Amino acid sequence: MTQAEASLIIRREGAVGHLTMNRPRALNALDLAMIDGFAAALAEWRDAPEVRMVLLEGAGDRAFCAGGDVRRCGRTCWTAASRRWRPSSPANTR
Repeated sequence: MTQAEASLIIRREGAVGHLTMNRPRALNALDLAMIDGFAAALAEWRDAPEVRMVLLEGAGDRAFCAGGDVRRCGRTCWTAASRRWRPSSPANTR
């Protein structure tokens, strides 16, 4: 998948980390690739002193984010995501 086709575009400009949800035709509804991308980028930037803030954007002009994409993910996607984001998960306690 190219950057133009990626459901989440991750980039850094100076002290700002940009996360752009890139599914405008689906109103930027979250899919598992986006959730994994958010987690990876935030983990990388968490301890990076050069990143002072993270800007979350939605591509297109119809919606910021419609929430979870039930059609694309279904129950399997959200079960996997919820396991990753339990409050007791080591990734959430740093």
